[in-house]
Amino acid sequence: MDLDAAEAAARSLLTAFGADLEAEGLRETPRRIAHAYAELLTPTPFTATTFPNDEGYDEPVVVRDRVSGWTPGVRRRANTSSVRSSGKYTAV
Repeated sequence: MDLDAAEAAARSLLTAFGADLEAEGLRETPRRIAHAYAELLTPTPFTATTFPNDEGYDEPVVVRDRVSGWTPGVRRRANTSSVRSSGKYTAV
C-alpha cells in the first residue's frame, strides 16, 4: 500500500474541489484521508470454521464466544432450541 501516493491523490482531489489546504483545519486532511482509506480497505484476517451439519442447517449459524459474549451480526435460526456447545464456542 502506497500511503504517499494515496495522500497525493487525496490532496489533488481536495484541490480540484477548491479546498484551501493551507487552512489550519485542512492541512492534515490528505494524510487523514489516506490513512482512513488504508484502514477501511485492509481486510481483517479471519479463519472460517466448519462443523458437522447433523441438524441440517440450511442458513448461516451464529457462533457466540462464551467467554466474551461476543456475537457477530449474523441472522440466526428462528428455532434456537437446538444449541451445540463445544469448548468455549456455542453454535446457536
